[in-house]
Amino acid sequence: MSHSLRPQAPLSPKWLLVAGGVCVPVKWAHGWKSRYSSVRGRGRRGRVQTPVASGKKLACACRSTPSRLVPRLRPLRSACPAMAKLLKLMALGLALAFLGERFVTFRRRMNVSHQVLPVEPPSCHLIQGLDRGGAVFLYVVNHPRGMSTVEIFEFQGDALLHLKTITHELLSSVNDIVVLGQERFYATNDHYFTGHFLSQLELFLDLQWTNVVYYSPDEVKEVASGLGFANGIALSPDRKHVYVAAVTAHSIHVMERHDDWRLTPQKVLHVGTLVDNLSVDPATGDVWAGCHPNGMKLLAYDPADPPGSEVLRIRNILSPRPAVSTVYANNGSVLQGSTVAAVHGHKMLVGTVFHKALCCDLRAPGGPPRK
Repeated sequence: MSHSLRPQAPLSPKWLLVAGGVCVPVKWAHGWKSRYSSVRGRGRRGRVQTPVASGKKLACACRSTPSRLVPRLRPLRSACPAMAKLLKLMALGLALAFLGERFVTFRRRMNVSHQVLPVEPPSCHLIQGLDRGGAVFLYVVNHPRGMSTVEIFEFQGDALLHLKTITHELLSSVNDIVVLGQERFYATNDHYFTGHFLSQLELFLDLQWTNVVYYSPDEVKEVASGLGFANGIALSPDRKHVYVAAVTAHSIHVMERHDDWRLTPQKVLHVGTLVDNLSVDPATGDVWAGCHPNGMKLLAYDPADPPGSEVLRIRNILSPRPAVSTVYANNGSVLQGSTVAAVHGHKMLVGTVFHKALCCDLRAPGGPPRK
């Protein structure tokens, strides 16, 4: 059924608004009455059906729009560009507001305003050389040509014999692993995207899409997800719990391990600094964390204002109230960019991203007490 069409209010003598919001000069429409005034009945939705001319002024209506809703037609020569500019300004404002909020949040996650208060046991000294002994196998995370691999070596005297290279599509951005048995391990992926630009954008937007993957020759699967820059990973002495560092969330996730290798979240411990790698003292079960007091200084290295170092010790991490203490802290004047701390007996070894290694005797006066 067709709607009856009635002439609307006169148009400007220069412009005519037709269906779809297109403005055409009135002079182009002269003669429409003689050609189209008899067109009635059905037509495509939104098309002009019956123009009605009156002298040099022309009005039209659309079949799909009831006559009572047809707005008064106005010239759009100046209104359309103004509206487009307004919309562009609004879009730009929203984009700037979003980027500003992300920038402020990013600076907060990087602990930009954090100041390092020195905590240095007097027995610490930089290590000139490292001697390894007692280990049989060595698992190494490698990134050749932008890929992620896990290399397995065997110690043979003073040499390393390469045994195997492990790759898998789920091991896309491996940061750290904890070995569970022969060719069995948990691995953290610290980025969802592998390309440099998208991985940096992911970090800036704090997408928290990183995960933990279980690998064995028989099965490879994701066992935990939704982490903010998953980094260090460690296993409790009884092998019932797994600890995962979330760098940008300033936290350590405690997860329960099941017989089918799945991990279920139990608690999240917020420590107020950027946690990198984790290690567990097999004698006490204490968790040791190498941390970055100020992540921005690490990303934008300045020799005049280098990144600091920080080592945390977490006692009774499975209890309702774990005890977190700072064992070592330095503003970068001695040690820069600490990533890991491990203890053996009364010795603590601190490693870094690109700097030196530090060894501390925890029994010395002024050092942290040991139980």
